[in-house]
Order: sequence, then structure tokens, then C-alpha cells
Amino acid sequence: MLMLELIKDIGYVLVCSANTNDVHMLRGLLSGNNYSVQSCTSFYALMSQIQRQIPRILVLDETVSIENVTEICSLRDSDAYLSAMQIIGIVPIMNVEYESALFKCGIDDVIYSPMSSDQVVNRVNASFERSVFLEEREGFEKLLFSLTSAYYARETSSAGHPERVANNARRLGKRLGMSEQEQTILYKGGMLHDIGMIKIPRNLVHKSGAFSNNEYEIVKTHTIWGERLCRPLRTLEKVLPLVRHHHERMNGSGYPDGLKGEEIPEAVRIMAICEVYDALISERPHRPGLSEEEAIDCLSAQAKNGLLDRDFVEIFIKMLDEDEQSEADD
Repeated sequence: MLMLELIKDIGYVLVCSANTNDVHMLRGLLSGNNYSVQSCTSFYALMSQIQRQIPRILVLDETVSIENVTEICSLRDSDAYLSAMQIIGIVPIMNVEYESALFKCGIDDVIYSPMSSDQVVNRVNASFERSVFLEEREGFEKLLFSLTSAYYARETSSAGHPERVANNARRLGKRLGMSEQEQTILYKGGMLHDIGMIKIPRNLVHKSGAFSNNEYEIVKTHTIWGERLCRPLRTLEKVLPLVRHHHERMNGSGYPDGLKGEEIPEAVRIMAICEVYDALISERPHRPGLSEEEAIDCLSAQAKNGLLDRDFVEIFIKMLDEDEQSEADD
């Protein structure tokens, strides 16, 4: 309880409302409960405030249109820095339609107007506790990213592999018209796809010759271990298929589940291309890295042979060609 009170001393609440009475009431109640309260009267002022300082709790009334509430919720869901921010809507009592619309936008809770002091304090306290919980969970997610990066920093021949896969996957997703949220999932999947390798014995990771059948079966378990490591975090729920299935192949010859064709999620097919490409251009204990031209030829061959999504490979290669042309122009 003491810890919660200490954290609440820095609890920043931003209220967007044109109703001065509501603002005064919220400021009086929340300031008296160790929250720091700021206010604004328009969506544009709200966005400007958020850019300067991210609130722990955002309280909105009908000053902010449903379209703009949707924009704020989408921004929160796609931006790691905003992910712990809680959004509360002020709803005129019995306005069920407006309340439903707000929840469809993605807000976290509502306060009914006319407001009562107990309701305001209880709802804001509950939102604060959710925000702290999400922040701590986000910290664990970042720890997983750090573990992956640290593992590959140790494996000097493939240092930077997760970052490169993540960035290329996000760029390819953007080129394919995916939303910001879907691009974020691709990025996280790229960062975490090989986290299960920390469970694979180092003598196998560094083996320069061919694996025996038993050794290969052990190496393949990194996809399952990776999923197990990420599963406890609900924030990574949509990333789990990318971690588990990035070695599935379009013809069903991949692992761990032998998925094929449309059974393989689109995001997984995108990331698989980026992962294969980066593996090809990176040095490995059993071979030197390929040139970009050789890697592209290998990607094309794998697409032709039914291993990778042919359409996505073509778009990926075009993206690389444009990168090369841009560098030449510079």
C-alpha cells in the first residue's frame, strides 16, 4: 500500500473537457488523492500535451469526437511509450449508445456524469493500478528483447540478427499495407523469433558440420521454447505465432507443426522471408555469408520450390532493389 502511495505521487492525469465544472471537480478530487492533474479543452491541445508528457491516465468527455477517440486508442495500442496509459471516458448517465461507442474505440473505463466523488476516485485508482501493472509487464517484455539481443551479441557471427529481421519485417509489412499495430507485431516477432535459442546447447549452436537427426530435433525445439518463454505475457499474445512458426514452409516441410499454404499466418510468411534472407547473408559456423545477389537468388529459388510465399518474396526483393538504388543515388 505504501508503494502504491509513493507511485501515486507522480501519477499524472490529463483531462480533456470543455465542462469547467467537471474539470474543477476532477482536479479537486484527484489532487487531494496525490495525483497531478492537467487539463485541456480540445483534441489538438490534448495531442500536444501528450507529446510533451505522457499521462498515466487520460480522461475524455464529448469534447473529443468518437473518431478522435479511436485515433487516440489506436495510437496508444501501436506506441510502446503509450501502452500503459489508461483512457477513461466521461459518459452522461443512461447514454448507453455513447458508452458502447467509446468501448468499441478501445477505452478502458468510464465515469458517469453527473459525477460522484467516490466513483471518480475509485475508477481512477483502479485505472492507476492497471497502468502500473502494464508498465511492469512491459518491463518484462523489454527484458525478453534484451535477452535476445544479448544472446546474439555473444554469437558474434550473427550479431544484430534479430534487429535486422525485425526492421525488415516491419518495412515489408508497411509496404504490404499493414496497419501500425500489425507492423508492431511484426517488429516484436522479429526481435523475439529466436529467443528459444537460449535453451539450445552451445555445442550445437556452434557446430560447424551437419547435424545428426537427433541433434537437429533438439535445435528445432527452439521454436517451442521461444513460444513458452513469451506465452506468460498477454501483450505478446499476437506475437506467439511468429515465434513458434517462423520455420514453417509453404509446402508443409517446415516445423514444428508442418503448416502449409494459407495455414501459415500472413505475418509469419512475411517474417520467414526476412529471417531466411538475413540468415543467408550472415556468417554461420558451417559456411560464410552469401552476397546480397546470391541471397536474393536463393530466396527466389526457395519461393519457386514452394518454401516461401512467392508474392511476398517478389515484393521483398523489389524493396531491397529500391534500397540499393537509393544508396547509389546518395
